[in-house]
Amino acid sequence: MRMTAAFHGHFTALFMEIPEARELTQRIKTELRENLRLAEQMGAQIATMYGDDIPGQITEYVKTSLVSKIVLGSPTYKKRGLAKFNVKNKLTILPPNIEMYIIPYT
Repeated sequence: MRMTAAFHGHFTALFMEIPEARELTQRIKTELRENLRLAEQMGAQIATMYGDDIPGQITEYVKTSLVSKIVLGSPTYKKRGLAKFNVKNKLTILPPNIEMYIIPYT
């Protein structure tokens, strides 16, 4: 939110609906819904994309939505079942003018 104000930009929370989401525990699904609700309360527009190529879909969204900065949360531990989606390492296909910020969390 502070970055949005500092850069006079818009805040969009991009939610990726992936086929593997059906396998997530109810607790994790609840946390995801709470995170989306919090983003809305902070003024975010929520955008949802569907599929299983997360880096590719993020890249496509960036290209079509005039995004200049991406902020990704990155767990400080590996979550079982989601480890194969190392998105931050696969986003090297982003256009060179896109800034990416990685925010660690536990």
